[in-house]
Amino acid sequence: MSSGSSLQRLLDHAQRLVTLAGADDIMAASCREVMELTGASRVFASCCLPKQTWERGVHIETDASDSRAASPKVRSAMFALHRMAVTASKPFEVVRSDAPAAVFAGLGCPDEIRSIWVQ
Repeated sequence: MSSGSSLQRLLDHAQRLVTLAGADDIMAASCREVMELTGASRVFASCCLPKQTWERGVHIETDASDSRAASPKVRSAMFALHRMAVTASKPFEVVRSDAPAAVFAGLGCPDEIRSIWVQ
């Protein structure tokens, strides 16, 4: 993808976001964009405002068919990843053999998924 088309894609996405009503809609649209750009089959997103507890944040799961609120099991796995991300300064890969099994199980990753990326 050329830098001109990348910039146009980013601009188009930003214009779509302005028309959306709330955090869940904005995150769902962003997840769909990530899926299209990366080829991922599912994308998860979370947003907690300052001083907001994890339980009161917005947590979604998006796949090819829909975006929906994350289940408690998914939210728990996402919180474990969030705790890892707090200390990371850039996107990172979580390898199944190095992560608690509950993370991959909570996200519903089949055995052939050997790693996930966190940003």
